[in-house]
Amino acid sequence: MAFQNVLPDPNNTIGDTGKATVGGAGPGYKSVSVTSKQDVMNERTNSGRLITRIASGHSWEVSIAYNPLTREEFEPLNSFLLHKKGGLLPFFVSLPQNKVSQSTAFAKTVRPDTEAVGGVNGLGQEPLATHVPQAGGTFIVGQQYKITDVTGGTNWSSVGGSTSASVNQLFVATAAGTSALTAAEPTYTKSGADSILMSFTDYVDVTHGAPKPGDFFTVDDDSDSNHTKMYQVVRTETRTTYNDQPPLHGTDHTTRLYTVPPLQRNLYDGAKLVFHNPLMRVIINASTQKYSLNNKNLYQISLKLQEAQK
Repeated sequence: MAFQNVLPDPNNTIGDTGKATVGGAGPGYKSVSVTSKQDVMNERTNSGRLITRIASGHSWEVSIAYNPLTREEFEPLNSFLLHKKGGLLPFFVSLPQNKVSQSTAFAKTVRPDTEAVGGVNGLGQEPLATHVPQAGGTFIVGQQYKITDVTGGTNWSSVGGSTSASVNQLFVATAAGTSALTAAEPTYTKSGADSILMSFTDYVDVTHGAPKPGDFFTVDDDSDSNHTKMYQVVRTETRTTYNDQPPLHGTDHTTRLYTVPPLQRNLYDGAKLVFHNPLMRVIINASTQKYSLNNKNLYQISLKLQEAQK
């Protein structure tokens, strides 16, 4: 039996066994505070020129306050937290303000097809991290690519590939190459990038919608199970609304997403981008846990949580 590892709330209720249970306990939040923490170092030269750089990795901090709770509401929550042994064991938290996208069309697109809102089931689509082919001459040294077209020739040894290359072969670029090499597609977006491309089969942005600035998402990457960072969208470019029009992926539209923070790890092609109920991996930001009981015999508790990437 798998114990529930999501902080109990009205959408993630828990039973006496510690397992997710329909009709179990899950108190709602009185308030939620989210802090984006990015330490930056500032220095000035003797001439007064400002030099800035990032001092450490980005993290989210979450503060949750509860209304006074009855013992029936309080004990399952308190027991869940005690089981995490202070900040020893990480768990997940669902932020109600970020459970669904702000775009009605996109929220329906990514909602599971078994889940209905207003009697309308979701489409159950899973947006994927997407990369488009690049022509020879634009390859980035050190980047891994997958060959997508060899009509310009099969000798790719000048860029680190085979002398008899074929479609879907992988190589790590040793040179930018020339336009004679037809096309190859990056297999991942490097960590540190502040924008990514998103798509899925038959995606059309005017039909399926797109994330909006302020939406949160996490990554489900079969090529990197340690990629557990929570990201926030800060800019969105679609094929119809853009500053720099995103390319097509075959016949499918793509949407370019700018994120905070930049990618903390490489994002591999085909990784799932989870916009429906993204869960933040956290730990309790303290070694002690306390509550109080007021004169109405109601329990009072609040939480301070810190993001915990793998």
